[in-house]
Amino acid sequence: MSVFIAASDETVGADHRSPFMRCGFLAPENDWSLFSEQWDIRVLAGPPRIPYLHMTEIRRREWRDEHKLTEADADRRVDEAFAVIAATPSLTPLSLGFNSGHMHDTFTKKVMLIGGAKKKIMPDYLAFPAFAHMVLYFCHMYRPDAEKVDFIVERKGEITDHIKDFYAGLPLALESIGLPKLIPLMGEIIPAGKDRAPLQAADVLCWHTNRSRKGTLDARGALRYEIIGNREGFRFDYANEQITELWERSNESAGSGVSELRQGHDDDPSSRPKGGETFDGDGDPN
Repeated sequence: MSVFIAASDETVGADHRSPFMRCGFLAPENDWSLFSEQWDIRVLAGPPRIPYLHMTEIRRREWRDEHKLTEADADRRVDEAFAVIAATPSLTPLSLGFNSGHMHDTFTKKVMLIGGAKKKIMPDYLAFPAFAHMVLYFCHMYRPDAEKVDFIVERKGEITDHIKDFYAGLPLALESIGLPKLIPLMGEIIPAGKDRAPLQAADVLCWHTNRSRKGTLDARGALRYEIIGNREGFRFDYANEQITELWERSNESAGSGVSELRQGHDDDPSSRPKGGETFDGDGDPN
């Protein structure tokens, strides 16, 4: 069976009203293995060896001092990260974003999750199944060799558990929007630590995509980001009205997690994921 793996991470701003994004890379399972080997050799091994590359931490002096890295060493590790990504052309960048302030205002109640527990909605809970839907649709349309898609997510205790709950409700969502053909593509959710190379690559993507959109990348960061920005992929931003509809339909099917996750109306093909578009960093496909 041809298995693809999507590794993703989220990025948020200074508070709960800042834009929320979930970004990641999709690639065949075998390609991830080779990628991880090269990531370990070129990004982590050093000397000195570092346990993982996380953009927020490697830019903090305290973290660098702890791991005996100079600022120049840290920059070189990030350069190497992009070099490994560049050397793995099968990595497809994918990103989903929405107005988390609107989501916070809309999702003020509690919803019933699978298993009967009531929990307040957090962006992570809905962003992940929405991201998964986007990936499944993308594979169905443009990666016909993919027979199954597994998803690697960072292990975050209760948040990971609830992400699994919402993902378990995704088949009902796909049925409700007339896309049951995507259900056989649904693979496993694989919780993992920061030491997994695919998650580190997703963090690099999220950090640079977020800052590219805000226009806050420095010259070196912008040059690095061109490696991803000019690569074919897809980005989708939920409109506020779609977030509202998502909440309303979630209420309708309380107990199943979430009822509908979609990239626009079924009668508007232009709002669906497309192939062959560059991941240009400004939120709009070329």
